[in-house]
Amino acid sequence: MKPSEALKGKTHEIRQVIESYGFVDARIFGSVCRGEDAEASDIDLLSTSSIEMAGKISLFDILDLESALEELLGVAVDFNIDNDTPEHRNLQVSQQSRTHMTTNSTIPWAPVRSTLTEKFSFGDIKQIVGYGDIDMSLLAHLEQKQQNGATKSQLLSEIDKQVGRMDETRRGAFVSICCEEMMRRKDDVVAELERVLSRVGWKFSGTALIPVEIFDIAELASIPEQARADIQKASSRLRDGDLSGALSAACGALDTVTANIYDRYNLGDAGKASFQERAKRSVDALNVKNRLVQELVEIGWSEADYKPLAANIEGSLNQAAYVMQKLRSDMGDVHGTKPVITALVYDSIKWSALLLRALAL
Repeated sequence: MKPSEALKGKTHEIRQVIESYGFVDARIFGSVCRGEDAEASDIDLLSTSSIEMAGKISLFDILDLESALEELLGVAVDFNIDNDTPEHRNLQVSQQSRTHMTTNSTIPWAPVRSTLTEKFSFGDIKQIVGYGDIDMSLLAHLEQKQQNGATKSQLLSEIDKQVGRMDETRRGAFVSICCEEMMRRKDDVVAELERVLSRVGWKFSGTALIPVEIFDIAELASIPEQARADIQKASSRLRDGDLSGALSAACGALDTVTANIYDRYNLGDAGKASFQERAKRSVDALNVKNRLVQELVEIGWSEADYKPLAANIEGSLNQAAYVMQKLRSDMGDVHGTKPVITALVYDSIKWSALLLRALAL
């Protein structure tokens, strides 16, 4: 079994095992993340030891954790600790990594902290964190003076200590309040917060921040192999704010698969067909509707039940292809000059994955 298949549906369980050993922020990298894993591949995982467990985790704990994960997944696991990884290796992993295996709904502190540092003065930072119910008495000795005064770095280090001791609920409330106060003070900070937070899975809905899980790495096993690189590229581009690039990659994933189907079934020149036509003819060539009907019949569905469902699913796939075709025409632009709506680009990646699963043999 390929590691990407072993991961399917087990993200929550994996996260629970990893956190039970004192680690947080688990990520997948390596061949699984690139869509290049084979049956002999292992799963490369990277995580960070929590503040409470830093320096307390032994090599035997790591080996025990790897064994627990291997028992859960049925494949080899190579577990790496972020804190102990050389800087050049961390960069490589960061560039490859596509999935944070977490359902944590707490806005992360680190990106917000970086925006505080860049956009606000020493005095502003003190005032902003004060709204978040932090213990200001522990910061009272830190003052800016012409000589021997405290620096921003020293102030934020003391704030970090308090944030690290907070439980998840209190930390989430604190960071959320800081974001609100930052946006109240400076209008231009919204764009910067969205830029840094989008990279770790958060987007603005109005003035509220919501967590966004763009694409679960486990879904890769259910889409055609030749489309995996493009669908991952679409997710990472959306995460990094390249909306036109994300839309182009999502459509490109379908282009690759439908071109292959056109060749295999002698459907003509795929380059002369519209995006919607290519998707529809590929769905028909693979008998997607009939395959669905057969599966429903096998589990006991009557014709009165499966007929309207199959017809609506067929129509939905055709509509999804039309919407993607329209978005590509009016929003897709390699130069990024056309106006783009984030929510529609996010949806296009989901629609692309839906169509790709239907076209998987």
